[in-house]
Formats: sequence, C-alpha cells, structure tokens
Amino acid sequence: MAKITLNTDSWPVSLMTVEGLADEELLQEYKKLSISLVKRKQKYVNIIDIRELTFIPDDIRVGFALHSRDDAHLFKQHYIGTIAVLGSRYMHTIVTAISWLHPFIEKVAYSAILEHAEDIARKWLKEENIEWKGLSKK
Repeated sequence: MAKITLNTDSWPVSLMTVEGLADEELLQEYKKLSISLVKRKQKYVNIIDIRELTFIPDDIRVGFALHSRDDAHLFKQHYIGTIAVLGSRYMHTIVTAISWLHPFIEKVAYSAILEHAEDIARKWLKEENIEWKGLSKK
C-alpha cells in the first residue's frame, strides 16, 4: 500500500510525495488531488517525488496514463506540467514507458534530485511570466 502527500505551501508549485507500493487506492487519491489543484484555476507545475515508490503494477501504470489522457480537458488551461523525481533506473524506465504508450498532454521532465526539479519548475513558470522563489523549506 502506498501513501501520497500533497504540499501546496510553495504555490504555484505543488509537491506530491509518494511512498510504498502503488495500488488502486493510490491512483484514486492521485486523481482526486490532481483535480483539486486544477480547481484553483491558476497556472501551476506539479513536482511528484516518487523516489520512495517501490513498484507500480501494470494496471496502475495504465490508470495513471489514462487519467492524463481522459481528463485532459480539465488540465489544459492551468496545468503547465509535471516533474517526476525518480530514485532508480527502474522507475525512470516505468515512467518513460507510460509516456510512450500514452503520451502526456502537458510538459514532462525527470530528475534524480529535488533541487534540479525546482530549477525546471522555475524555468517553466518563467516561460509563463510567473515568478517563483522555490519550494518552502518548512
């Protein structure tokens, strides 16, 4: 079983942290949290830290990909993109495979460290003329 935490203290960047083994409950929670971010009706970037996610079963991988595609109409106006912070070559391969099978509509980037993900988020926001100081260090 996995746990997902959402931190929006550094808006317009949200930080999702995922730990454990991905399951249907995690997928549903991810969808709910993703839609809650869009409902703010402000442009944003999502950093998802999955360094502590141990495994994503096939059916859950497909569920993540379909969420991006099927709910694209919700994300189009405000969602700039996602930066996935990956802890292993295995997870990088899994996330890459998802994007090949079901291309994302938003920008997607991968990083091995959170600080690099912040740099990417800052760049994307700057392209939208949005200033951002970085993740809150609370």
